[in-house]
Amino acid sequence: MSSSKLFNQLVAGGVQQEKNKIIYALKDFGVYFRRTFLAGFGSLICVYGGGFIYTLDSLPAASKQIEPIQFLLNYRYPFSISLVLFGMVAYSTNKFFLWRTISMIELREGGKEVAFKALSRVPLSRTEYSFRVPLSHVSCVQSRRDTKSPYVLFKIKGKLGNYYIDKDGYFPDPSLFDYSIGVARKF
Repeated sequence: MSSSKLFNQLVAGGVQQEKNKIIYALKDFGVYFRRTFLAGFGSLICVYGGGFIYTLDSLPAASKQIEPIQFLLNYRYPFSISLVLFGMVAYSTNKFFLWRTISMIELREGGKEVAFKALSRVPLSRTEYSFRVPLSHVSCVQSRRDTKSPYVLFKIKGKLGNYYIDKDGYFPDPSLFDYSIGVARKF
């Protein structure tokens, strides 16, 4: 089916499909699981560093006279709190990004509803959670072809924030994606 016919059908009332069709699938899950592991490891190092600076007070008196340790002792509360907060914020930000990453988009039978599968909310798990929305409730923030970032952003009506798909993912029918999900709609 040519892209102009597909666009005209979508504008006229939707593509009448006989069965569900996958229009996007994530290829490499490993990147996201490695990022989760590294974010957790980095957060633990920050929390450990904050605890280490806080316990510098228990050093012997001779060691406390060294200039860098003296500086850390004078400002140990701000350094400890800052490191712990930085670790928590970094981990939370990464998890929020991962929870908003879509692993599969399926155009449902009839072409008026879209099913999304997103990455799991459980760390290092291969399970997914899914939800369905009408096609008219999905608005693409950036075009798949025009964006310079490695992700395509889109919004879903009634849900806060943006959702992300990896541009390097598998698009079985790119024109179907561009004229269904890849359209900017006003809510």
